[in-house]
Amino acid sequence: MLQTYESGDPRASAILFLHAGGLSGKSWLPVMEALPEFHCLAPDLPEQGSSRAIPYSIAGCVNEVTNVIRKKAPGQKVHLVALSLGGPVAFVLAGKHPELVDHILISGGSGQIPRWLVNLGKSTLWMYRLFSREYLVRATLREHGIPEQYTELVHDDLIQALDPAFMRRCMDELAAWQLPERIEQPLLLAVGEREPKAARQFARNYLKRYPHARGLIVPGARHAWSLQNPALFADLARAWISGQALPPEFKPLQVN
Repeated sequence: MLQTYESGDPRASAILFLHAGGLSGKSWLPVMEALPEFHCLAPDLPEQGSSRAIPYSIAGCVNEVTNVIRKKAPGQKVHLVALSLGGPVAFVLAGKHPELVDHILISGGSGQIPRWLVNLGKSTLWMYRLFSREYLVRATLREHGIPEQYTELVHDDLIQALDPAFMRRCMDELAAWQLPERIEQPLLLAVGEREPKAARQFARNYLKRYPHARGLIVPGARHAWSLQNPALFADLARAWISGQALPPEFKPLQVN
């Protein structure tokens, strides 16, 4: 079973966190610490963190995470909270095992990428050899607005994620995966105001596909805003899961 970071009250409602590509479950620790009233679970997804020996695929992630839920939260529905590449895992899991999933919150969820664009991206991976991994990690931290206090938390995972074989597998999976026909669970889609435009378009596409979903924009936020402002991220998750009014800082995301 996947190594899983765990906190909070094991008797409480469970939240399962799905990390971004190239990170690990520990990237969720600042958010988990702000949610002590829940049973928080954050596994290391395949080929990331302590799970590097397991080859990456979205289907494989879903199977492994299903085992975590049944082991760590038996007989429960869990709430899913996902960031970036964790988004497709959340969608496929909720569609395949609706009996295991309650509320869903996805921020900056990766979308389906056209094969031609994936092939183009793969053809440019050689350029990563022109720079040291340390330089690339520092550039990633700046781009995603990750504060210095959390650099150590994610540094080693990002170094490992620069493996070209892993990057190619991730790209291939983003070209191949399919959205479920139906998602019946309450679904909230968030996107940072300072994320690339593609992230906002992915969220709009999901809103069109699932009309019951809600979308919002996080003012001033970059892609990894779970580390940029973990307290606010936790407030959003708490409100969504508990059926409370969402924090006033957020703006609605319009479909058009």
